[in-house]
Amino acid sequence: MTSPDPGRRPRVAVVSRAVMPLHGMGGLERATRDLVRHLAALECDVTLVTPPATVDAHATGDDPFASRRITIRHVSYITFPFANRRGTTILDRNTAYLVWARRAGRRALALVQSGDVDIVHSQGAAAEGYARARLRGKAPAPLVLNPHGLEEFGATGPPLPPARRLGYAPLRRAVRACARAADAVIATDRSLEAVVRRHLRVTDDRVQVI
Repeated sequence: MTSPDPGRRPRVAVVSRAVMPLHGMGGLERATRDLVRHLAALECDVTLVTPPATVDAHATGDDPFASRRITIRHVSYITFPFANRRGTTILDRNTAYLVWARRAGRRALALVQSGDVDIVHSQGAAAEGYARARLRGKAPAPLVLNPHGLEEFGATGPPLPPARRLGYAPLRRAVRACARAADAVIATDRSLEAVVRRHLRVTDDRVQVI
């Protein structure tokens, strides 16, 4: 997975439904922020595809994306009233999030087709629209998937209760579609390699420990 021009760093589209500080603080939010900043520090041009800010990012201090190598492209995230309250997460992830992931992935595809991006990095199922195009042979740039916590599969714990398993079924299908399309699937620890392979049904050669 190298840039077409060996004289420059690859240009990366990072697609994520949330990033710190634009959408508050959390594991995914922090991981996305750190990934974007470190890629830019390595002199990669990064396009972050994410929803518009939901909090006042300026209130948290300096802009972490104040780099000439970082560009942000917002894709609107439309969900139902009172979403993100206790008990609504599964419904939001299987409706609004999947609609957004299709649209955000298509935005990444447009960046690839315009020659602005060499690699697409999907945080969870966020670039599903790109993954679907890649499965159809219509997306030439490599896809990297970081599946993160895999809560929709039960993570490292016992199988989900039947109701939660049924509720998360659409999201599991989306994540597995991204895994099928991905050139590399990230595990964040060697102890998680088997978990990633089992849940996402990918072969050993496509799992990379970072």
